[in-house]
Amino acid sequence: MTGGKMKYLINDKEFSGAECAAAYITEAIDYDNLTALYQERLDTVYGEIDVCGYTKSASFALERADPAAFRRGVTDFKETMRPRLVSLFESMDIDNEEFCHGFIVVALAGYRC
Repeated sequence: MTGGKMKYLINDKEFSGAECAAAYITEAIDYDNLTALYQERLDTVYGEIDVCGYTKSASFALERADPAAFRRGVTDFKETMRPRLVSLFESMDIDNEEFCHGFIVVALAGYRC
C-alpha cells in the first residue's frame, strides 16, 4: 500500500504495521512449536545423516550429540524469525490471509503516516 502502512489482524487482534505483527508472533509462539520449526529447518537444510551406519535426521543428531548447541540454535532461529515475518507480511496483498506458525494473519488496508 503506497503512502501508508498495512494493518494486520492476527487471531482477532489488530496490529499497525508489519513490525508489530511480527513481534507479536515471535513472542507468542510457544517453545515446543518453535523447536519443531527449527527441527524442520535443520532437516530441510541438512537432511538425513549417517552416524556409525545408522541414518538419523540432522535435528535428531544435533539434539542428541550437543543439546546446548541445539538449544542455542533454537534461540538463534527465534531471533531471525522476526525479520523474515516482517518481509512476509509486507509482501501480503490487502485482504490476503496467511496461516503462519499457528496464527491466522490477515492484511488489512492501513493508515497513512
